[in-house]
Amino acid sequence: MHKRIMFRCMAHSDAIEQYISKKIEKLDKFFKRALLPISIYIVLDPHLQKHFYKVVCKINSGHYHKVIQNQGMDMYMMIDETIRKIIQDLSRKKEKHGPSMHLSYV
Repeated sequence: MHKRIMFRCMAHSDAIEQYISKKIEKLDKFFKRALLPISIYIVLDPHLQKHFYKVVCKINSGHYHKVIQNQGMDMYMMIDETIRKIIQDLSRKKEKHGPSMHLSYV
């Protein structure tokens, strides 16, 4: 799984990068049988005049393409919410297709 974390208009933070990496590990169970490379891009973008953050997560694999974004006052909470929404969407797709279908993201 290829991951890229981008900090826009803000200083790089090792603590935030480690936090995101730990959260992304939860997605591994959905992509463990994937044949094609999986790319995850996370962009962290603070608003310069107001005190809120935007977190955008893009996932691309052979059969799954999704963009999720959240905005809020607490960056860590927005990261958690974004990953939760992705896990929820992947779980729904897995339930919908059932165990008999062999999709790369299941």
